[in-house]
Amino acid sequence: MERSLREFAESTFDLPLEEGSDKVVSLEEAIGQNVRPGATLFLSESCNAASREVLRQFWGSKPGFTLAFIGGGGSVMGMLHGGLVKKVICSGLGGGGSPGRNA
Repeated sequence: MERSLREFAESTFDLPLEEGSDKVVSLEEAIGQNVRPGATLFLSESCNAASREVLRQFWGSKPGFTLAFIGGGGSVMGMLHGGLVKKVICSGLGGGGSPGRNA
């Protein structure tokens, strides 16, 4: 029993020595390949590079994104100002970045 379990685990979970070509791409390419008009984007307070790349690629268009986040400012405001957003799902919007009271 132990041998067949080991054989099963090795044949199922062992990784090949060579997995193929490198899958690392630039942020520009990653956004271009994976973000489509109408998509729902979850943004955290620290995703500035990615959200700004979305701004660069979709500025001047009306992609109709749904934005989901806990607290937003900065790049979220840029997307709203640029008309990239159709719907917002959030617990707080404005400075501070948290759903609590800003003192």
